[in-house]
This record gives sequence, structure tokens and C-alpha cells, in this order.
Amino acid sequence: MTQSVHCLGTAGYHPNDQRQTSCYFLPEDSIMLDAGSGLYRSFPLLTQSALHILLSHAHLDHIVGLTYLWNATLHTPVKDIFVWGAHDKLDAIKEHLFSSLIFPAQPNITWCDLPASGKFQIGKTKIQSLPVIHPGGATAFRLDREQVSLGYVSDTTATSLSDYWSAMKGVSLLMHECNFRSQEAEFATKTGHTDLGNLIDCLKQHPMRRVLLTHLNTIDDQLLDELLEVVAQNPSLRTTRIEIASDGMIVKL
Repeated sequence: MTQSVHCLGTAGYHPNDQRQTSCYFLPEDSIMLDAGSGLYRSFPLLTQSALHILLSHAHLDHIVGLTYLWNATLHTPVKDIFVWGAHDKLDAIKEHLFSSLIFPAQPNITWCDLPASGKFQIGKTKIQSLPVIHPGGATAFRLDREQVSLGYVSDTTATSLSDYWSAMKGVSLLMHECNFRSQEAEFATKTGHTDLGNLIDCLKQHPMRRVLLTHLNTIDDQLLDELLEVVAQNPSLRTTRIEIASDGMIVKL
């Protein structure tokens, strides 16, 4: 079976007409990566009775889609929803997002703490969670299923010294946030995000086969131009396939 990633929301902290906020779906084991506003696009893809959602963190652009799940249980085969995340993040979501003053009724969600070992399994997919640096804390994930693997790193400031690089070695596809262009590196660091220049420096030291840039700034449409220029100026990067994610993209692994 060909494994794939459906890009349902590829924006950073706010959507526009072309991009919703972070949400990606792997249909083979019904696994979703983050639950931003793009989650509503998943409904035609939900064919199994269980849905597993892996949350990188609890910032609103990554969790607002959890409030859409009533429609999933009403209009898709999904009956059981499992939301995986760090314990403090799940507590914050239950207390605040699903406060009766904000959202009157909670969907049928089973809240699952990420295990202390960082390792667990959903269906045929083996998963490793990894802490990353971001205001309030965040989590990256590596997913391995049969002969392919996926790394998902959202909302962090990329540095070559980050621990997650070694864990991502050899993945079929690395999905990595790139919210800012190189000239905005100072602001990227200040807000806990990654700029293209720092990410390229990391990829020189930690080569990857294929990289998909995610969590994109909807206000800035010049990232693609800079990316093409950077790759042209760095021949060593030409062995790495670098793409920019877009809503509606289906990536085969």
C-alpha cells in the first residue's frame, strides 16, 4: 500500500484564502498531525472508525480544529477519537478550549498522554515523540511504517545542535516548519520559529533525502523565490529534494 500525507492546512499562525492552519493526515492508520483549521478538510478522507491526532503543542492555530470533531462523528465513520499530546498541553486544552463558556459540549475524545519513553505504536505505525524548543514547549514526531518514515517538526527554532536531528536521520520525508525568510531570522528566533537561512544551514550539516517546508507565513509570498535562489547558490543542497507545502497537496512517501 502506498503511504501518503494529505496537506490539509499548511499555514502558520493564521489562515488566508489559500492556506488553513496546520493539519496533515495519513490515511493508512488514520493518523492526523496537529488539528488546526485545516481539519475540516479531512472529513471525506476519514474512512476508519478510529482517528488518532498527534498534537505538537497547544497553541490555538494547532488545536482549533478539535472543536470541529462533532461533525466528524456525525458525518464520517469515525466513532473513537484519540488525541495524543504532552500532559500539560492536554490539560490546558480541556480547561480552556473546551470550557463551557467557549465551547458548550465536548466531542467524544479520549485524551492520551505521550508516554515517558517517547515511543508508542498506532496500528502498523511506530511513533517516537521528541521535545523541541518553542515558547511553552512543543513536540516533534518520527513515524515509521513498513519501509517508509516521516519526520514532523513544527514550531521550533532550527539549530544544528537540536537533538531531534539525529532522531530524524534517514527519514523518507522531513516536514519542517519554515515560517520566515532568512532576513527575518531575528524575529523568527524571538518568536520560537525557523527561518529559511537557519534551516538551510541545518540541512548542510544534517542531510535529508526530501524536505517539505510547512507552517508558512501567509503574509509573505516571497519564500519560494528565496528558496530557488538559495538552492542554486548551494550545490550541496541539490541532492536534497526541497518542496514548499500547499493546501491540497498529497505527498507520496
